[in-house]
Amino acid sequence: MPHNRRRTEAQFLDAARTHLESSGFAGLGVNAIAEAAGFDKVLIYRYFKNINGLLERLAEEQGFFPRSDEIIASLPAATGEPRPLAEAVGTLLEAALARALAEPLAAALVRWEGATPDNPLIHAWRAARARCGGELRACCQPVAGESLPATAWFEAALAAALRAAVIDGSQDPAAGLTASMQTPQVRLRGPRREAPATDSDELPVELL
Repeated sequence: MPHNRRRTEAQFLDAARTHLESSGFAGLGVNAIAEAAGFDKVLIYRYFKNINGLLERLAEEQGFFPRSDEIIASLPAATGEPRPLAEAVGTLLEAALARALAEPLAAALVRWEGATPDNPLIHAWRAARARCGGELRACCQPVAGESLPATAWFEAALAAALRAAVIDGSQDPAAGLTASMQTPQVRLRGPRREAPATDSDELPVELL
């Protein structure tokens, strides 16, 4: 009976996701995934080249973090008043974590990071988190005359909030933000995005 490639690939990906969520990386391999999916392992090599290729595809389709427009759309009304950066970022982190941690695999990756040898899925997780740091930064508009921290600061805040939520059970995404980070004053932008965020010290003029 001929295989439907798209359906077969989806079953391999589901099998890998289920294995990771239940057992982590222990025992993860072509044989285990093929057996769980109910197909010959040769199809994994044909469709994904190897187990790393399968993990890369899984990471591509997972969509761990929301985009800036999704974050803004999820916020309550009247978020445009100037506020301290730490307060604004706390609001954004709460929205980002609600999306990310809805996926059991995301919570598992927080636990595994640093304790598991690097692999395509861990690399993709870090890359997705870095992109989300840029999305968080893009949500903020500094009040005239002030500037924002670089994207790396936002990514670090997100990483700390994820660890606090998953490992420590913290209910406050902003708990790890420095208490002195009361400046700059920022506004959370509206839902329309004019230009991408950059790593420079100031946002592009289009976003001001």
